[in-house]
Amino acid sequence: MFVYETKTGPSRWHVEPSGARRKVRPTRGHQGIVTVGEVLGPLQTDPTILRHEYSDGVTRWWRWIVPLNAVHSNRLVPLSDLNRVLGFQPGSRLRGFGKKSSGLGELTAAQSAELLELYEKSPLRDGPR
Repeated sequence: MFVYETKTGPSRWHVEPSGARRKVRPTRGHQGIVTVGEVLGPLQTDPTILRHEYSDGVTRWWRWIVPLNAVHSNRLVPLSDLNRVLGFQPGSRLRGFGKKSSGLGELTAAQSAELLELYEKSPLRDGPR
């Protein structure tokens, strides 16, 4: 499995124990594949994860998880290379990627091999995030 990290996203609302709400800005991501891992089990839900309410009024529930053994997590395949390998237009932001815009998509064996090669040849980053 290849794990992609977006560059940015909308701010979300955080509810303090007092009930007060404050806007939390997302941390800046690397905008590329940051981890390559081995899937250890099926897609499942984590019932402890709460829904996120974003400052633009959208509510999302990021409860889906896949058990993963991170084999590599200190390199980067940038979005420009990912777009080329997947056959997307240069500058595509991968919005709506996968079936029903799930963010999950199946790659061909050739795409997987090329992305893995790019990942393994990329320079080391300062460390895993």
